[in-house]
Amino acid sequence: MYGKKPTDTEKTLRKLSGKRRRFDDDLTRTLPDLRNYAMSLARDSVDAEDLVQECILRAIQRRHQFEPGTHLRRWLFTIIRNLHLDACRKRKRHGPHVELNDAQPPISRPPSQEHWMYVLEVARGMEELRPCDRNVLMLSAFSRLSQKEIAVRLNVAEGTVRSRLSRARASLSQDYHLN
Repeated sequence: MYGKKPTDTEKTLRKLSGKRRRFDDDLTRTLPDLRNYAMSLARDSVDAEDLVQECILRAIQRRHQFEPGTHLRRWLFTIIRNLHLDACRKRKRHGPHVELNDAQPPISRPPSQEHWMYVLEVARGMEELRPCDRNVLMLSAFSRLSQKEIAVRLNVAEGTVRSRLSRARASLSQDYHLN
């Protein structure tokens, strides 16, 4: 064992393990710069950390493509930039991310039938009003005309408009408990 020369395979394995150790050390030293660059691209700490992790994963998987003697930092920055561009294209293609809970309508809603029944009852009550009172009430409520404008339109005195409006409101309030 002591006097035995290492085989070519053993020499190659030692050389590769030395290169791997050097690559791993250089990669570790570059991490702070990678994080800063990822943060400048993503502008969000969670997305930046995801970029860095994906970059490290790709670098380790493709370390055989890295040429020793070239700039590891530049190679890693290119990987992280391409990852960021891919993510931007994907977001643009798929649209914004919406949580499932935010997209779902509420499970239950208050019933709307009662409201419609109430509206129909008030509409029937308006039909039962005298035509002159109903006209004044509709012009006031739906056309948003002032009492003076209603008086001019109907060619009656403003006091008459006030009394017809009061009578219509009182009738509906009494019959349908409006306040």
